[in-house]
Amino acid sequence: MLDNIIMSIPNISKDTFEGILGTLHQTQLSFKQKEGVIKVKWFNMLLVHCSNSNRLLIKNSVHKLHSTKFGIGQPDNSTDFTFSQFITTANFISETFKTEMNEIGIQGRFEFGINIEREGIRAYDIIERYMCYKSVQENPFVTIPPRNGKPKQRCCYLSDYRLKAYYKDHLYDLDAPSENDVLRYEVVTTQLRMLRKVTGLNMLTLKELCQVKFWERIGDYTLETYDKIQKIPLLVNGISLNELGVIDNHCSSIYYTDAKKVLKEYGLRQLREKQRGIYEKWDKADGNIHNIIRNKISEKIDFLISN
Repeated sequence: MLDNIIMSIPNISKDTFEGILGTLHQTQLSFKQKEGVIKVKWFNMLLVHCSNSNRLLIKNSVHKLHSTKFGIGQPDNSTDFTFSQFITTANFISETFKTEMNEIGIQGRFEFGINIEREGIRAYDIIERYMCYKSVQENPFVTIPPRNGKPKQRCCYLSDYRLKAYYKDHLYDLDAPSENDVLRYEVVTTQLRMLRKVTGLNMLTLKELCQVKFWERIGDYTLETYDKIQKIPLLVNGISLNELGVIDNHCSSIYYTDAKKVLKEYGLRQLREKQRGIYEKWDKADGNIHNIIRNKISEKIDFLISN
């Protein structure tokens, strides 16, 4: 469930860091040094040492780190990454850098997500129907074209976090196709205050990440965000052309903005209630692929936490 995170270890002098590098059992370490900053590629992770602050940052995907060190030997995050596997990875990080878990802090950017096996439908045909996210206001999803080896995505940008969904058909680090045919849904917090809000924790270290309660909270939040996405239903049959038009307008933030200019408050409220009734009828339909995906997300979260 956990993926890209940033860990921070204080009170690491340059000499101490160089001593740690000498103990890393990996034949290929890529170094870059400039103006008091040393960057080292370690497995798929990036180590950044800042001599001015005597702080070491450890960045990138802990899922890929586990796959490389303890799994298939390659940085792949298209597989499942369970709670017990994360514990193994966290212990490895703690032992490697000779630092207790409660002394390894967590910084703001933090990714968690779920890989879901598709239902015989192209992944993008599913996620292109993600129209907007309803929090305080309606926030539109936008399409991000493929770039730097990353797949085409549907993303929603909010002040302290973003949501993204994509088809994981390519492994960027390996420049190779993925063996797992999955749709990936992720939540990315960009500010530490957002991660604290999600987890209900003020203190966030690697130790807290190793608690079942932490995983339960981010699992709950993953489902909560998915449920707040307005999605054009994806059904085989039964829906009328007129109802499709009503649903499209209901899910469109542009339509809502324009309707506010035409209708008075009472008329707008009546229109929205009518649209909402038709939308919810089909949104909750058993045959709606989005509900099947939702059930799979819930089941996968339970599986990852209990294994």
